[in-house]
Amino acid sequence: MYFWGLLLNMVATQPDVNSGVAIVAGVIILFYLFFNDLIMFGLHSRKKAFTVFLVSEFFITLFVILIFFLGLSEVLLFFITGLDIGPAHGAQAMVIFILMWLFWYAWPKDKPSIRRPGIMMYRVFASPWKFLEYFKFSWFSLVWLVIIYLIYYSAMHNLLKYCTEFLVN
Repeated sequence: MYFWGLLLNMVATQPDVNSGVAIVAGVIILFYLFFNDLIMFGLHSRKKAFTVFLVSEFFITLFVILIFFLGLSEVLLFFITGLDIGPAHGAQAMVIFILMWLFWYAWPKDKPSIRRPGIMMYRVFASPWKFLEYFKFSWFSLVWLVIIYLIYYSAMHNLLKYCTEFLVN
């Protein structure tokens, strides 16, 4: 949670990001990390409310995934073309490959279809912690965590900036 709190604090202080948009992003992160499962546990005994929640969470999460991957693709494309490592078509192919890998990694294969988008968002938002666990909190994982932080910062800043521009204009 410190990772996302620090990240949102850094992004929300930028002049081109609306604080309301940053608050909505924080609520989305908190929802997928903590409250989604709590709501499901609370509604599990009430079948009709549980079904309505699952269906609405499914469609809302698909929309959030679409926004997330569109923003991330633009950030990755800008990052790769900014490095000037090759022609633009090669950079676009590399961005598509990275996004497909991230989608494949985060998409749960053995869960019910209606829960897959929500679990995917949880995995994306929990990935910094899972990364540290995977490398057993070594110095190597901390170096990569800084790199991941910078990529997430750039993605979060651009996503919130575009959302601010969309809502203001």
